[in-house]
Parts: sequence; C-alpha cells; structure tokens
Amino acid sequence: MAQTQFAKDSALAAKIWAAKLFKEALRNIFFSRFMGESADNIVQVKTDLTKTHGDKITFPLRMVMTGEGQSGQAGITLEGNEEALTFYDFSQELTEYGHSVRARSLIDLQRPAFDLRTEMKDALKEWIGEKTEKSLLTAAITSPTTNRRKDVTGESPGTLSVAYIQACKRMAQLATPKVRPVKIEGDEYYAMIVHPYASKALKADSDWKNAQMYANIRGKSNPLFTGALGVVDGVVLFEYDRSPLLYDTSNKYCYSVLLGAQALVVAWALRPTWNEKLFDYNTIPGVGTKMLAGFGKTVFNNEDFATITLMHKYVAD
Repeated sequence: MAQTQFAKDSALAAKIWAAKLFKEALRNIFFSRFMGESADNIVQVKTDLTKTHGDKITFPLRMVMTGEGQSGQAGITLEGNEEALTFYDFSQELTEYGHSVRARSLIDLQRPAFDLRTEMKDALKEWIGEKTEKSLLTAAITSPTTNRRKDVTGESPGTLSVAYIQACKRMAQLATPKVRPVKIEGDEYYAMIVHPYASKALKADSDWKNAQMYANIRGKSNPLFTGALGVVDGVVLFEYDRSPLLYDTSNKYCYSVLLGAQALVVAWALRPTWNEKLFDYNTIPGVGTKMLAGFGKTVFNNEDFATITLMHKYVAD
C-alpha cells in the first residue's frame, strides 16, 4: 500500500522534497523581490553555515566610497591611489524553527486525486513562508533608532504624503553612514513599504498623481518593480497589508519603512529538512521539518544601518 512505503524512500528522495519545500516556500512571499546573496540587495541572504558550524552568521556591511577617483586629460595613475573598501561586521544570531504535519486517518489517504506528499509540502511551505514573512516584517519595524526615524503624528494632517517620502529619502542620503540605495539600470532607488490606509492618503496627494505621470516604471524588468504601487523621487513604494496599525488615546498611526541595500538579512545554517515518519502501526504518515535560520535588521553603532522609519497618522475607511 502507498502509505506503508511513505517513510521508506531513499535519502535522495528526502533531499529532493526538502529542496522543493525550500524553493517554493520563499517564492511567493512579499520580501522575495528584495532578496539576493550580494551586499547590493535590500535583503541579503547568506548560507555560510550550511557547511560549517556556529551559532551566528556575520554580514560585512559595506560603506559608501567617499573618494573622488582619478581623472585627467594627460592620463591617470590608479596604482597607489586606491581607496580601501570599508566594512563593518553585523552578526545575526540563529534560531531553531520547526513544525510537523500528519494525516488524520486512513480516510484522508482515500480522497480522490490525493497526493499526500504534495499536500504536506504545501502545508509546510506555507508555514515556512509565513514564518519568514513575519520575522522580516517584525525586524523591519521593531525599535527604530532615534536618528533613523521621523515622527509626524503631531502634524496636520500627518498622513503619508510625497513630502514625507522625500524627507525620508533625504534622511537616508544624509545619514552617517549614508544608507546605500540599490542601483538598477544606472539609476538609484530605495524601497518603502506602506499600509493600504497609508497609500489611500498618498493617492489623494496631488504631488503623487503628478509624480506617477513621469515615473515610467512599466518597462522596468527588475523584480524590485514587480507589484510596485509607484515611484516618488527614486523611492519605489509597495502596499503591504501586514504593516501593523497602532493606536493611542487620540490618534491612529502606522509605520512606513524606507529600505536601502542590506537593510535586512536572512542567515541560513540549515535549510528546511524533510523528515517522514509513520504512526499508528505504520499506517498514518506524517512529515516534520526543521531549520536553523536568523532574520534581522542590520544595525551599526547602535543605529539602524539601512532603514528609515516614518511614523504617521492614517484614516481608516
């Protein structure tokens, strides 16, 4: 019977299903568009510990170069005039995560067109994606540092506007160290995530409407622009309904977060595993997965390294 063979497949099959689980889990999450292994991505992903040991992964945070370089009509000399790259280390601690799923009864196995492994994979990939999504969002918005935040909740109307977005961009550009933008097709961009209620106010701003007339992002093929709400002065905005809504006695407010290169990190020491087991006299199958990972916001000298957090009011429907 199919169920008695469930936990007896080869180690190669387990690796194949584990690879499917990992690939599909991260494919459709919001932050996947920002992910990549280089320091030029908004979410830098590292897997240094998948083949070694340790309880943290170190990310070198690259500073913006400050030298003018060489130029001249009579020729230039590069040797001896190099600028040393400056890096500062940020360590992301690892946490063990895991979950498991099992069939309820043999009746589950008799359902028409029921592919048990696929169903369990889909259930676990949703959990992994959800865990990754929540962890990155929590990291992005938690405890913004003093010099990397702007609070406009005391202003009127204090809702999201083009002017506030531009102010956040200036904060990023003038910060020490500067928040590095992402370079795409020769242009520099930051990303910003906003709640739907924030975007509602933004869309009513006449400056926003004018900006979209000239933004011209439709022809952009880079994943960063996929699903973008629009662009303001080199800031690509994304509507994100998971951004939390906050309250006090007199106001409703929320965070909009500007992100530069290396704003967030994902560290993998153990990618999701695929472990099959049979229960109840080898008749009821189940699958468990574990992973060692870390999700965080980069910090340098006790200041957020590449995030600018805007706290503003919103008006609900």
